Amino acid sequence: MPQLAIVFATKRVFYKHRDARLFPPGALAAANTLQALPIGAVEAILYACVVYFFAGLTVEAGRFFMFMALIFSASACMGGVFRLLAYAAPSMIVANSIGAGVLLLLMLTNGARGRYSGRTLCTLRVRCAAAF
Repeated sequence: MPQLAIVFATKRVFYKHRDARLFPPGALAAANTLQALPIGAVEAILYACVVYFFAGLTVEAGRFFMFMALIFSASACMGGVFRLLAYAAPSMIVANSIGAGVLLLLMLTNGARGRYSGRTLCTLRVRCAAAF
């Protein structure tokens, strides 16, 4: 969600440069993505260290780095989704509303699946990303 504020702060400049044909829009998208990678890597490392060891997951280097890579890729993908929403939405209010809906939809559907077991109609089995 912080991506929304960053994009809206630079949106007018982007439209000015695009209309003057100073550079192709893809160059700005690539620059914004590359600029977000180091910050996302630091965030992923800090978050993975705290969550992985406080949750008591297995202490194996391969699984820890896979968990860290998963956190980094999920963070980068969600940043891209929110940047897309910010560029597509006409105002910050609309972008926040759509972003909250997308976030709610992803939280409701991620990691849980319905399964029929004999007695109950539906039980949820949550799949942990670190338990490969």
